Amino acid sequence: MARRTQRRAKGTTEARPTRKQLARREREAIQLRRIWIALTVVGMLAIGVLGFGAYQEFIAKPNAPVAIVNGVPIRTSDYQRMVHYEQWRLRVQAAELQQRQAQLDPEAEGQEFMAQYLSQQLQQVQAMMPQMPRQTVQRMIDDELVRQEAQRRGITVSDEELQQAIEEQFGYYRIPPTPVPTPTPVTETLSIATPVPTPTPLTLEQFREAYDNYVKIIREQTSMSEAELREVFRDALLRQKLQDALAAEMPTEAEQVYARHILLETEEEARQVLERLDEGEPFELLAQELSTDESNKNEGGDLGWFPRGQMVSAFEEAAFDAEVGEVVGPVQTSFGWHVIKVEGHERRELEPTTLRFQQSQALQNWLSEARLGEGIDNLWRPEMAPPAEE
Repeated sequence: MARRTQRRAKGTTEARPTRKQLARREREAIQLRRIWIALTVVGMLAIGVLGFGAYQEFIAKPNAPVAIVNGVPIRTSDYQRMVHYEQWRLRVQAAELQQRQAQLDPEAEGQEFMAQYLSQQLQQVQAMMPQMPRQTVQRMIDDELVRQEAQRRGITVSDEELQQAIEEQFGYYRIPPTPVPTPTPVTETLSIATPVPTPTPLTLEQFREAYDNYVKIIREQTSMSEAELREVFRDALLRQKLQDALAAEMPTEAEQVYARHILLETEEEARQVLERLDEGEPFELLAQELSTDESNKNEGGDLGWFPRGQMVSAFEEAAFDAEVGEVVGPVQTSFGWHVIKVEGHERRELEPTTLRFQQSQALQNWLSEARLGEGIDNLWRPEMAPPAEE
């Protein structure tokens, strides 16, 4: 009995695996580990690809420069917000023009001209929209050039100046504008001009409400923060200050030419005029007879004194290169064919209107030269522009 129980117990024990079974199990374990390693590598690669894509989309692209101005990068994210801001301004301007159009009757007497004018303005605004992404890059480059030049000159805009300019932009004046004198009815003894106080367009509370609403709209429409919006205002003030500084440096005298001209439609007509001049006919009389420039033909083609930068380039070059008393031509410009006579050439004081014009162009002239600097690298590509909005 005891021996039978012992054999039963012995029969219940598990048999040891054979060497062949052990080898098979080891091979299966190795294969399983390899599969897990491969899956892990594939997973890590997938995560890496996704991570790289996310890095490119949310970090690399926004921080990539659209331009570099003397070592200062202009980031794509800042550029795209500015594009949205400028496009939003154009949409608002277009909506205002359309609203004014709707209030007019094009067939009503006296409103035809205004209707046509508003239509032209609207077309110009709409035509500017597709160009805004490229133009914004240049605008931001110009702003950076202005900031750098202003810093070099020690020109700054304080926070107080900025705040006051923003207030006045919205129509709130801390000190009301100077009253405009309004004459009272004339009496027998004297006439008195009585200053009438000009009411402040907005109160401080109204300004704050309008400003807060504007900031909210800008944030919703363009993702531009209030701090960024204030920098837009600051850049505008810096531009004005630099313009004033450059205008003050403009010389009040310049090399000038005193000239007459005869404007003709064809080169052949101009050569015929030259032949008649060679035969001794007076320049002034030929100008009165033949010139198509109605603004001065009756004065013998008299253009007066003018400095460089006031005439079209071909005309200006011919006039300044000529000797006093010399007749040159034919000179072709976009206006036609010119025969030019130089009456004088000297350095002299600029006319007040000419000086004011040159002063008004001082900043644009400076920017035109500054844009040619070696430190400016415009890296803009069409794909850097933000998606077009409906």
